[in-house]
Amino acid sequence: MENTGGPRWLLGAHVAHHGSTGPENSMMTSWQRYAEDHPRRVDAAVALLLFVVSVPGSVISGMEPAIRAEWWIAVLFSAVGCTALLWHRSHPRTVVAVTAACAVATGVPGFLLTPLLLGPVMVALYRLAVGADRTTTRTYTLTVAALLTATT
Repeated sequence: MENTGGPRWLLGAHVAHHGSTGPENSMMTSWQRYAEDHPRRVDAAVALLLFVVSVPGSVISGMEPAIRAEWWIAVLFSAVGCTALLWHRSHPRTVVAVTAACAVATGVPGFLLTPLLLGPVMVALYRLAVGADRTTTRTYTLTVAALLTATT
């Protein structure tokens, strides 16, 4: 499989090593090897990282003072969405649905849907695109986009 330069190794896709002996390539290869050997740990680290960045996103995304006081609602939905990412390997379509529902539920009370809050659904859509056919990917992506647009 050809290395396209993207962070595909981060989500468990196999990326070929092109034989360069530079120090930056050997470090990248060790991370790729670790990701291939411990995919669940990498998945958990990605989910945790997304949750950590969503907390400040929840606090600053409340546009009205009444919404800002309810920041824990956005944190709760972010936690559910990030936790759902742990099952993206076995149930990618369900994970997209759960993360999209969490993003919509975050937007309904009035939170601004920033990339910090949309991280779980973006990762879920990316993972679906890596492993599914174009028709499925297009259908899910357009549906999620329509739902999120209708929410804001």
